[in-house]
Amino acid sequence: MLGGSAPRLLDEWQLAPAVWNHVRRAVDDRQKPGQFILTGSAQPAPTARRHSGAGRFATVRMRPLTLWETQSPQKYLSVASILRGEPGQDVSTGSMGFEEYLEAILRGGWPGNLSRTLDGALVANRGYIDAIVDVELATASGVRHDPWRIRRFLHAYAQVTAQPARMQTIVDQAAADAAHDAPGRQVVSGPYLDAVRRLMVVDELPAWQPSARSSIRQIGTPKRHLADPSLAVALLEGGRDRLLADLEMLGFLFESLATRDLRVYAQAAGAFCCSLPAARRARRNRCSR
Repeated sequence: MLGGSAPRLLDEWQLAPAVWNHVRRAVDDRQKPGQFILTGSAQPAPTARRHSGAGRFATVRMRPLTLWETQSPQKYLSVASILRGEPGQDVSTGSMGFEEYLEAILRGGWPGNLSRTLDGALVANRGYIDAIVDVELATASGVRHDPWRIRRFLHAYAQVTAQPARMQTIVDQAAADAAHDAPGRQVVSGPYLDAVRRLMVVDELPAWQPSARSSIRQIGTPKRHLADPSLAVALLEGGRDRLLADLEMLGFLFESLATRDLRVYAQAAGAFCCSLPAARRARRNRCSR
């Protein structure tokens, strides 16, 4: 399986974690960089026995496509140029307007949605949520979850998109929306949150720290984002008319859209190196399949 031209891509490797150790040995034998790309839609189970891969693997967090990748060519600010202190850039002739941003939020940055109608994209996004709730969470965690409770938790999480909400706020929201048997804080902040993090469904933005040695953060709670604002739309059963009727929520979703793209650009520029949970703060750069 490891033979053939390099780089060799092994997709969904977390379903067969032993692949990691075989690749590690092959890397040691070949003594060449860039031999393998291991991709997956979830992190492997914590019980999977494998070598750390130190010195052999670089971890990359892949996110949905940005507007630069999905929209027709137009002028954009270069984050890398800003970080290098280069002169200001003229982007006053950008062609995207309100309707284009609204559709970008609804459609999401999923490659499969590029060729779909907007209605088709909305259906596909809701189907993705159904797959996460009904199948993928149990597959990724190895633990059986109550789909109804998971959906209540994710719905409450989507309601605080782009807000520095405490987990208790999300629990209370889930309880308020539920007629009975709402998920409790211990379950939400433990197995549920761990499971959706491992599936990379959520993409929390850590509180900003002014300097490397500072013990002070501007806020003590991460901003709650899903991997793509279109997932929040799907969870809230939203559409164009519903978002236009709630411009405050649309504003939060626009912030989530901007945050998604900025995190991609910042990673590519080497300016973003921390990600929750804190125990996994490895430097992450962006690459493309």
